[in-house]
Amino acid sequence: MKKLFFLIVFFSLIVFSGCSQKENMQEISHEKSEGIVETPAREDKDSGVILSCSSEDFYNCITEEECMLVGGEWCSSLGICAESCPECDLETPYACETPSDCLSIGLEWCSDFDECMDSCPACSVEHPYLCTTRGSCLNIGLEWCSDFDECMDSCPVCSVEHPYLCTTRESCLNIGLEWCSDFDACMDSCPACSVEHPYLCTTRDSCLNIGLEWCSDFDSCMDSCPACSVEHPYLCTTRESCLNIGFEWCSDFDSCMDSCPACSKDYTFLCRTQDECLSAGLEWCADVNQCLEECPECSLETPHGCYTRESCLGLGLDWCDEFSSCAEKCPECSPEMLFACSTPESCLAIGFEWCPAFESCFEECPVCSPETPFACTTPESCLAIGLQWCEGIEVCFYECPEIIPGHQEQS
Repeated sequence: MKKLFFLIVFFSLIVFSGCSQKENMQEISHEKSEGIVETPAREDKDSGVILSCSSEDFYNCITEEECMLVGGEWCSSLGICAESCPECDLETPYACETPSDCLSIGLEWCSDFDECMDSCPACSVEHPYLCTTRGSCLNIGLEWCSDFDECMDSCPVCSVEHPYLCTTRESCLNIGLEWCSDFDACMDSCPACSVEHPYLCTTRDSCLNIGLEWCSDFDSCMDSCPACSVEHPYLCTTRESCLNIGFEWCSDFDSCMDSCPACSKDYTFLCRTQDECLSAGLEWCADVNQCLEECPECSLETPHGCYTRESCLGLGLDWCDEFSSCAEKCPECSPEMLFACSTPESCLAIGFEWCPAFESCFEECPVCSPETPFACTTPESCLAIGLQWCEGIEVCFYECPEIIPGHQEQS
């Protein structure tokens, strides 16, 4: 308010300086009845700048450039043009642009207002917005509204004016609005599947009905479905499509990438030879022909490091023939440990089914069907359910891969 008062006074001095009292009264009367008449816009001949002010009415200048062209002085602290700008002093503290200027004349710089004042306002009933803590707010008899993180006379509640404060379906319905579960919010009316809200379309039909595309790769409704590209390399499902966008087809991951990972600490399984392994600073574990960050020792603490029956038994541990591994105790065939049932007899003994096609024990042997194509073990059974039998990998798929894993380089 104080700054506004000074600005009004300052403008008045500029407008009415040099005028007689009679002329001032006539001008004020004319402004009240007719409104302030702005200077017609004109072009400065030398600069080509369109001027909205002149040397007679500096206060109409909108920019510093205009102000300088008509011979005025641009007062950056006030954002106005004047014949001469006020100096930072006790009479015109609003002209102080920096805290140091303000402090140099013995006043206070109020950062909350970005102004120089006699004294800065503090948290009070007149200035509740200056209360920054619950305690300071309550001390002046007002309410601390945590939803707004502000101090107020009274906190707003769930209402038509403040529906965002309704946090339950019941409170929302009580004020006659709709509870929109998709947004977990209270609204006048809930948005539906539309061009503006395609993410609300949950089925292909609803998406197509509004003229958009249903993108099955994302299970979403979009303006247009992303395709195999530099931005979406994971959508490239063949080596050719991947190479076409300048990326690499990584057969080890059956994926399209910027560059294929190589033998390293993070990808030890890609180290296929001892030389590769050692070059990556890893250890080649000869007992298992495998590259590891550190080869485990055969010990009671690391039985998995015992790769032979003799070394395992020598520690008093169990050698598990079914898994060719050493353990403190081999798992026994049971309903919880079906993988430990290695013979038809052990499987049938616990009341389960032995499935010859998989040489495994199941609660119920899977049947060759579109839902369980892995159970189709012959070309005939696979083709009979409308799927494809993939030669070379001897499996039943919905669609055989164009490049058989492990044969990319040959193809």
